[in-house]
Amino acid sequence: MSLPRAQLWSVTAAAEVCSRLQQPNIDILSRTELANLLWTSLREALQQAGRSDSLSFGEDEEGRRRVSQLSLAHSKILGIAALPLYCGLYGKNREKLVAEQEYAYGDDVMFGFLDSIGVWSVYDLWVRNDGLVVIADSPCYTWSAPPDSPYDVSKRPWYVQGLAAADATSAEYSDPVTGERIGSVVHRFGDESETVVIAGTWVLD
Repeated sequence: MSLPRAQLWSVTAAAEVCSRLQQPNIDILSRTELANLLWTSLREALQQAGRSDSLSFGEDEEGRRRVSQLSLAHSKILGIAALPLYCGLYGKNREKLVAEQEYAYGDDVMFGFLDSIGVWSVYDLWVRNDGLVVIADSPCYTWSAPPDSPYDVSKRPWYVQGLAAADATSAEYSDPVTGERIGSVVHRFGDESETVVIAGTWVLD
């Protein structure tokens, strides 16, 4: 699968995360630290690609700076899977998440976290004056897979493909929410670890 020119930033973003990640066990990092690892890697990658304008900023009703993506990614923007944990920056439709508790993709950049017991939580994310991000103390949306059909990151095609590749590669798989065929860049952290970074999502023709 060829990488669309508009998604070349994904390769740099995945490499940035790998270079900033000191070791493969992300469970020693707080959720805010993980969000900032992803955020600073994303900002650097977009700057290198000349795509900093793919993010826009605005204030919410309490004067906090929110960030939106402008056609940057279908859903996943940048994430890390270090089993059993997974976290990522996503483009979500916050209004549907909060008001309707409907899981929907959109332009609002938010932080998602899958914990060791399989609970997926989505957090509000704001940008501080120093350029780093802070996430809400509690999630605005949570989801748990049915007991008879658990969500297992280790079985996701992008994770399997990333683990098998020696370097950054393109993965093709189906989105678990929309069913669309999508592509992402996946990059294994080191030769011996089972940690995989995933960057970008785009719909395949």
